[in-house]
Amino acid sequence: MSTKSAAQEITDRIYRVIRACPDSFSINEVASLAECGISKTRDTLWLFERLGYVREVGRQGYVKMWRLTPLGRNSTTAPEIPKNREDFTEERRALARVVEIFMVRELSHWRVVEMVKAQLEILNRRFGVNGKEGE
Repeated sequence: MSTKSAAQEITDRIYRVIRACPDSFSINEVASLAECGISKTRDTLWLFERLGYVREVGRQGYVKMWRLTPLGRNSTTAPEIPKNREDFTEERRALARVVEIFMVRELSHWRVVEMVKAQLEILNRRFGVNGKEGE
């Protein structure tokens, strides 16, 4: 009996396919070779990118292309899925507060503007400019 979770086994399968690719690869190629869904492959590549195992290298037409980093080439096993995933609780609360403010409050009042700025600052701290995480 295997001690790995089903999610970790899929991650291992995706990683084996990526390591077998000679150069760059797309999400569709990996998903079809690993025989798993595109959304799972996309999420796994996002995780691998955050951990430094792959990086985006450009586009081939409309398709994003990825490549292993030196860390990914030198590692023989797939990275473990982190157990303590970020839950974005504070950010979800801030976004819900912004929606509430827009739906209920008078937007031209200066205090309301300050409330929106405070909530957006929370979101900006996490996600930063252009979707990159803040430092």
